[in-house]
Amino acid sequence: MQEDSQERSRFRNIQQDVAQVEQPVYHPGVQVQSPISATGDIDSAKMGMLFSIIGGIIALAIAIGQFMTSELDSDMEFLYLASGAFLLVLFSYGFVEVQYRRHGEISIVHDYVLSFGHLFAVLGGFWLSRWALFFYCGYFPDTGIMCHGESGGTDWMPGEWGILAQAIVFALLGFAQWQQNERVKATILPRLVTVLSPLVILLIGAKIWVDWADGAISLPLILSALTLTGMGMWLGSTSNRAPLFLSSAFLSSFIPIVYELNVGGGAGLSLLAIVVLMQGVFASAQGLSQKMIQHGSIVLVMMVLFAELWAVSEGLELVIVESIDSVLI
Repeated sequence: MQEDSQERSRFRNIQQDVAQVEQPVYHPGVQVQSPISATGDIDSAKMGMLFSIIGGIIALAIAIGQFMTSELDSDMEFLYLASGAFLLVLFSYGFVEVQYRRHGEISIVHDYVLSFGHLFAVLGGFWLSRWALFFYCGYFPDTGIMCHGESGGTDWMPGEWGILAQAIVFALLGFAQWQQNERVKATILPRLVTVLSPLVILLIGAKIWVDWADGAISLPLILSALTLTGMGMWLGSTSNRAPLFLSSAFLSSFIPIVYELNVGGGAGLSLLAIVVLMQGVFASAQGLSQKMIQHGSIVLVMMVLFAELWAVSEGLELVIVESIDSVLI
């Protein structure tokens, strides 16, 4: 027993000596740092995440655009597509819900399944709302408000206020997906789909919605643009991930340029002024890395300068809306 106590005392003394040796010595004017710093690795990881998000934006835009712009033989096919999409959403969300209730968290596989469900929820929302407009215009046709005449004709399409109806559907879907992500503690991929989907829808709208608005950026289209860009940036700011917010801000700044290329006359670039104001509001969210926001704002400023030079060189005017003489106002 005496030998054991001596050994314990001896080892205790060794630990005390090691602790004394490892204590850093203070030298005035000298900053002592760990020889291995993870700051550079963290910054590299954030930049890598940002580039991967850019790739995700391109892939998501191609996927949604391919489905949304495909030609169909009949408007009733939108209902069939929506039914299939929501069936996939039901299975995807159910699979994730079972995992979450059993273990209190989801794995990376369930993250991918949840992202898949979010994507098809957006597509299903587009198809179902498109069919709903077709159904409405079959019973309550009008000339330019919700319909372009009675549905069923050869060149029939929804009216300009149908744009706002669809935008509200996508905004509600985005909010519901945000609640689902928060509840199951989803990671980067499901949040990426949730944040970017409203903006990708608006980007594809440069082809579809402009036709519904008779080739102009009308009041319903402006309201839809504000709704979806605001929703996208709000989702990015509440994710507490600066790369996600920056991706939504970059895409929001790029969308007015696409609309200007499609419509012309300065109406598309005029949307950028309102978008920049919203970016400043959402960028002040406390959960975002302000250092990364400051670096990313350099690109945003360059995009604004490019738009200003374009407007000056082409002699474009600030156009918010040409006329607000709609029968609904």
